[in-house]
Amino acid sequence: MLARSLVIFIAVGVVSGFMFGVYLYDLKNPDELVFIDGPSLSILTDKTVYKQGDDTVQIRIVNTGTVPLVFSDASFGFKITGLAGFVIYGASDNSSDSITAGTIHSTDILDTDTQNALDAATGNAVQTLEPGQQVTFTWDLLKTDKTPVLAGVYKLHTFTADSTPITASITVTVV
Repeated sequence: MLARSLVIFIAVGVVSGFMFGVYLYDLKNPDELVFIDGPSLSILTDKTVYKQGDDTVQIRIVNTGTVPLVFSDASFGFKITGLAGFVIYGASDNSSDSITAGTIHSTDILDTDTQNALDAATGNAVQTLEPGQQVTFTWDLLKTDKTPVLAGVYKLHTFTADSTPITASITVTVV
């Protein structure tokens, strides 16, 4: 039999832990970007859970640092993998292939010069993302071979082509 004071202390601990967790959960906005000094890269989606066949994923790649970031191709180093690491969509690290129009679309870059460079780009053109700039892609939940992805968790990656690569990733769930 437990002592009455032990039960009271456990109950107070559980309730206060729950209240503290709710407070901390509301304190941080997941869409809030933190800009830092030096190189930094962030990737965001419009939500974290998507319905198979109904939704498209809106993906924002943002230079959240103070230095320009260089990417090796017009896809801004973007690829989609399963959690096990197999590539669902995008250029492999060993290939110079870029993400093609059809499934991943570049829809918005804040800077007109960068937009013109992307429009004129061929598969292997070098792209630069200035501090504070972003590029937005949409993914219609299709693999490279145009077949729908299965329900599961997928990781969206981007990486720079600088001498010290900067990477960013986020996971999304397809139900």
